[in-house]
Amino acid sequence: LKMKLAILAVVALSVAVAAHTTFAHDEYVAKFAEFKAEHGKSYESTDIESLRFTIFSDNLDRVHKHNEEFAAGVHTHTLAMNQFGDLTRHEFAATMLTYEAPANTMTEAE
Repeated sequence: LKMKLAILAVVALSVAVAAHTTFAHDEYVAKFAEFKAEHGKSYESTDIESLRFTIFSDNLDRVHKHNEEFAAGVHTHTLAMNQFGDLTRHEFAATMLTYEAPANTMTEAE
């Protein structure tokens, strides 16, 4: 678990450094506090909360950029933040986009 968090931290920080920021730091902090309150989020350590803040900020930038592009006619839909705003795309896909087929309950006719 620590290794996964370390890898996520490196990836998130790399993305955050490379990303263009949309809001002032205080605005990200306020929006993250609202997000946590709205979705009942709490984190087991300040390190994890810091990582989730970085991911949230990056996702917020991505949503804002997409919606600006929508306004310019580039996209046909808007995006909004939701309860998954503190997850990376990979984390979301790994936890939410999996399908486990039910066990086959039919038996072959003999």
